[in-house]
Amino acid sequence: KLVALKAALAPEAERRGIRLSYTPIFVKVVVQALKENPYFNATLDMERGEILLRRYYHIGVAAAIPEGLVVPVVRHADRLTLTAVAAEVNRLAEGARERRLSPPELSGSTFSITNFGSFGGLQGTPIINPPEVAILGVGRIEPKAVVVDGRIEARPMLPLALSFDHRLDAWFHVDIKK
Repeated sequence: KLVALKAALAPEAERRGIRLSYTPIFVKVVVQALKENPYFNATLDMERGEILLRRYYHIGVAAAIPEGLVVPVVRHADRLTLTAVAAEVNRLAEGARERRLSPPELSGSTFSITNFGSFGGLQGTPIINPPEVAILGVGRIEPKAVVVDGRIEARPMLPLALSFDHRLDAWFHVDIKK
């Protein structure tokens, strides 16, 4: 369904002069998931022993450059349309490649997405971008053999990996007991 959705939306985005990759779709899906699971859109305050839930959605999108990895931030991703997110992701990626992003464009994220599929990776273990508590790693969509109604079919499969700070889980359970 994800592949079909992108294929259906891409022509309209192109008519608007915007290249639509999977990343903006992932950003919008992640925002919805964060609204339903707010503890992943948080920061741990170790000194005060508190979980600070964020009410805004600044999504970091990891971008590889020759010197390493940078994480430009799509601010208020919940307020943007899919095409606006796509335009912003494209602008930030270009700015990262050209090394012209400002420090505010590279900081303040509340959750990050890294796409190890963009450089051929199928699986990976994403590393949390502090002070965030979680990050989603996305692999390459590839056809895989799956069983459908007792038959083997090739279907596009998307490997995902979620890394989160295990202390969040411990604190969350403590909060429930109070």
